[in-house]
Amino acid sequence: MKIILKSAPAIAPRGKQAGTFIEARQESGKDQYDAAFNRVVVVVQLDAKDKTNAPFRVEKAYNLLGRGVSGFSDDFRSWNRRLLSQDEVEGFDPDALIKNKRVSVEINHRKFGKDTVAYIAAFHPAEVAAAA
Repeated sequence: MKIILKSAPAIAPRGKQAGTFIEARQESGKDQYDAAFNRVVVVVQLDAKDKTNAPFRVEKAYNLLGRGVSGFSDDFRSWNRRLLSQDEVEGFDPDALIKNKRVSVEINHRKFGKDTVAYIAAFHPAEVAAAA
């Protein structure tokens, strides 16, 4: 018999998870404090599924007005084992470079207000997920 001391949130499970890049989009504008933002959001659909059998989706955003280009380049290298070329940095084509490509992501949880949310802590090559 199991006793549930605390119900688990319906979020992606912790640890290395296999998935597929499904989207990378650029968002820009002003936030609620009238501060400008420009970011790239990468979306990964995990193989793991929720209670309704729908796959979990997790996102990672990179602030292009700060150190986001460097962070994105580092994550791309961690996943793909190569650096982005200068041409790729200046004109990144997500459909050609990441869309529908397999990936392994390290998922962690953190508190965001009263909620617990899942986030991508690291990217790894897809074969790491298969070996795990």
